[in-house]
Amino acid sequence: MKRFRRGRAIPGAARQAEPAALAQRVAGLARAARAWEAAQAGGLAQDDPDFEPIAGVGLEQFAAVSRGLAAFGYDRSKLVHVIASAGIPGHEWETAARGWRDRIQGNHAVARCFNRFYQEAWT
Repeated sequence: MKRFRRGRAIPGAARQAEPAALAQRVAGLARAARAWEAAQAGGLAQDDPDFEPIAGVGLEQFAAVSRGLAAFGYDRSKLVHVIASAGIPGHEWETAARGWRDRIQGNHAVARCFNRFYQEAWT
């Protein structure tokens, strides 16, 4: 039985990892389905980690800052003032903004909720 050959794992080890990866994928899809159903119902999925704050910035706060920046025609030079008015340090904003953009693109329920918060910020 081969254990390793020039840094390569044996094929049996790869087969053993496949069920674990599949189980993680199934769990992720189940979370996404619950989040989708909650978004359709107008709420948030309480157990969906995609709705947890990133670097201390929640989705509603991210949407409000995004809307604030829109008021200045997305002029990036105004970003420092907009995030400061929201009480968010610049280094935290960059982390949060990157994370929220990824979540919005990867989770339809997060995107719908962001859109709702963004629209509410107009009023």
